[in-house]
Amino acid sequence: MTITHTNHNVTNTDTVYIKLGVKELTLLNLQFTEALSYETLENLNRLKVLILFIMSSVDSTIRNMLISYNHNAMAFTDIKTALANFKDLRLQKKFFTYNNGMRKNLVCLEGTIPITYKSKTYNIPIIIWLHETHPYHAPMVFVQPTNTMNIKPGQHVAENGAVSLPYISDWQQSHSDLQTLIVVLCTVFGEAPPVFAKPKIQQTSRNQTRHPTQSPARVCPCHSHTHLRGPRAIQLPRPPTHLSLKHLVFKQPIQTMPPPQGIILMEGA
Repeated sequence: MTITHTNHNVTNTDTVYIKLGVKELTLLNLQFTEALSYETLENLNRLKVLILFIMSSVDSTIRNMLISYNHNAMAFTDIKTALANFKDLRLQKKFFTYNNGMRKNLVCLEGTIPITYKSKTYNIPIIIWLHETHPYHAPMVFVQPTNTMNIKPGQHVAENGAVSLPYISDWQQSHSDLQTLIVVLCTVFGEAPPVFAKPKIQQTSRNQTRHPTQSPARVCPCHSHTHLRGPRAIQLPRPPTHLSLKHLVFKQPIQTMPPPQGIILMEGA
């Protein structure tokens, strides 16, 4: 969404473009005044009105995405709270295919969540699908490895990336919510990382066939704030250091000791 604001002398130019992927919405309310210089109180008041309009539009967009949901008001509150506290997740709506072949257009939270391993913070790519009966039925959670990662099946993660946890199997609308679910995921994945690096192909000589070799255990630091927006592996954003309502977003491992297969995570900058 692009908001155009003209002829109010907000800056030295006549037009201010605010491009939003929704991640910046709440952040705008708290930090936008630091990014621009306003000459008069009148201009500042105009900005506040603009921000209120943007926030109202975002809420309206979320509600429209949930229009087919049975309990959309409750789902709206649950989703907005989770997104406000995990800034690297974004809200989308796309088709999910069930095991019986049925397809439904469902809302999902997609992106990365932070885990702590050996006192360092890393990002794990996941997707959380919400049934149309949310929050009365448990979400479906999947690990989404990039094209440089493989799923590491374990107690809580299946080969296809499906996540199973007591918090999910025991889900009850009265005391279960998305924010707590994500906190549980961060804790569990910090103890048992769900992905590892794919082996690299090395060419030993011109006359020899390429053979897969195990990649050495390493940590990939993240040096940018680019978000995962597809299956390609790109640098992950800095994970949040604490939970706060400063971030609203629409909005896809780590070496074990000893390393069996060169486990790799993306380290937050």
